Amino acid sequence: MDPVQVFGSLAAIIVTALIAWRMFPARTPLDDGIVKRNLARYAPDAHIAAIYLSRDKKAAVASLTSPASSIGLAVRMGDRVVCRILQATDIKSVQVSGETLFLTFDDFTQPNIKLEFSPAALTEVLPLFDALTTVNGELTHAA
Repeated sequence: MDPVQVFGSLAAIIVTALIAWRMFPARTPLDDGIVKRNLARYAPDAHIAAIYLSRDKKAAVASLTSPASSIGLAVRMGDRVVCRILQATDIKSVQVSGETLFLTFDDFTQPNIKLEFSPAALTEVLPLFDALTTVNGELTHAA
């Protein structure tokens, strides 16, 4: 393996990534409309009751009336919004520290998520995850 080719390729990748980052910034924060539109596209049968945005507006938790025993999650990753409908079996642990909610998933393709909410929003979001805790006996919920 030629070091010139390896480092040349690495430099080209870094320069291309920097150019793309400058030309296509993802600075649009999430709002209720973006979350509803993306969740509706991801799961057309889901019915949203309420949306709780994180403080940095890069993630949102949605209370769903259907499907039963599920929570909607929308996270801005780069220039896209990644959506999931969470069931009790999807979540490995939920931990709370102050106003921060840490979600750990069983799925290796979903990175762990740290969500910071306002105190009012956190009091609304915690019961949603508590409902999943009663369904999944293995889920550890530390308050």
